[in-house]
Amino acid sequence: MDSLEQVRGASDKEMVRARAALIGLRPLYRMYMLHGLFMPDTPGLAALRARIDARGLGFMLHHLVSIVPTPRQFNEGLVAMLGPMWDELRKALSGR
Repeated sequence: MDSLEQVRGASDKEMVRARAALIGLRPLYRMYMLHGLFMPDTPGLAALRARIDARGLGFMLHHLVSIVPTPRQFNEGLVAMLGPMWDELRKALSGR
């Protein structure tokens, strides 16, 4: 499906949910990546990675959530986050 058509077909509620997921997953992705940058590991970081990896979404987060997105990357990420799965992941990881 064309990205523009997905956005046109999305309700306001879906767009807000996608935006919350994209913005909310960005800092969680940063913490996920700390281990890969040889930062000291902690039980909290290990638990975060385990929750993401148990869902098999680490690879997808790597491609969808840019640490410093360009406007185009933000828009592409927003379209990708339209599915409720990403908001559910954000809530599961952040406790909100």
